[in-house]
Amino acid sequence: MFRRRRGSGSSCDPLGGHPMGNKKAAGVDADVEERIAQIEQMTLDQIAAFQSRMLTEITTGRIAPREASVLDRALRKRLNAIEQELREGG
Repeated sequence: MFRRRRGSGSSCDPLGGHPMGNKKAAGVDADVEERIAQIEQMTLDQIAAFQSRMLTEITTGRIAPREASVLDRALRKRLNAIEQELREGG
């Protein structure tokens, strides 16, 4: 009965109803996905070095806040996994 209104921030193509792609965002997302895959294999020392590099990239503007947030979440997840491994192993 009621239709959902699409505001000016809608990402759907008004003619086809499919989301409009952003090629730059897709490339960025692939880069972030690659970094997350690397994070999932890191040791504590590697995580410390990665965080330092990430802070540099944030301050120089080479990484967007959204990407930094996603990577930070992946780092926290990896740290929790390492903590769990240490609890189980020792």
